[in-house]
Amino acid sequence: MSVLIVGAGTFGASLAWWLTRAGAHVTLVDQFEPGDRRTTSGGETRLIRCSHGIDADYTGMSRRARTLWRELEGERLEGDATVWACGGWLARLFGDVVRISVTRQELLFVDGGPAWREPGVPAWVDYDRAMYGTADLDGYGVKAALDVEGPPIDPDAALDDEPTTEPAVRAYLRDRFPALERAPLKETRACRYELSADSHFIAGPHPEHDGVWLLGGGSGHGFKHGPAMAERMAAALAGGEPLPARYAVGDRIPGRSFRTAGSGVRT
Repeated sequence: MSVLIVGAGTFGASLAWWLTRAGAHVTLVDQFEPGDRRTTSGGETRLIRCSHGIDADYTGMSRRARTLWRELEGERLEGDATVWACGGWLARLFGDVVRISVTRQELLFVDGGPAWREPGVPAWVDYDRAMYGTADLDGYGVKAALDVEGPPIDPDAALDDEPTTEPAVRAYLRDRFPALERAPLKETRACRYELSADSHFIAGPHPEHDGVWLLGGGSGHGFKHGPAMAERMAAALAGGEPLPARYAVGDRIPGRSFRTAGSGVRT
């Protein structure tokens, strides 16, 4: 049995947990990230009451729910292998064997007009000048982004969307896409990169702890490899084809980026 559940609130997440325990293949999706404050069951403290007037069914279900919540919480998570794939926090947790720099990156979206919304308008990557972008997809605007490493940022720090790279992006657009140089700015979005020293991925067993594996170092090009990287990682966990030596946990020799030429060398 396979079930797609849309909405990861209390009801959706509970159903996903129950069906998974029963052996179903469950896909759980939500428009927000876990713990979002807009949910109807948020907060760090909860109240369970069993008094619901004369409705005995609610009373019985509340008591049963308490039993199941208790089952979910002192539970100890165990497995034949533990994979830590925690992005920018990987270095904070395993700083003795992992070197990752977290940077703030910026995406600009400008209004290019109907021509940039036509089917077939390609995405583009200018390796030498460290710029990339896409057509106007779904009305968000033409994306244009400078791929030079941004300023360091703590993984827990809030991201602001102040457009700090706009002058450099506009200068590039003037040269390559003149009609976009003065196009109205629709939106700026900030994101994070987690950069390994040589921009190779980090994937392999911890050198000191059996059964512990580390996975990360997307270095700004992880998304395009994600599912294929998962396939290779799964094979390695099962004792199949080993991962490339260049992914190994440990010190790296700083080198040029696999993204663009503008990223420079990190230590």
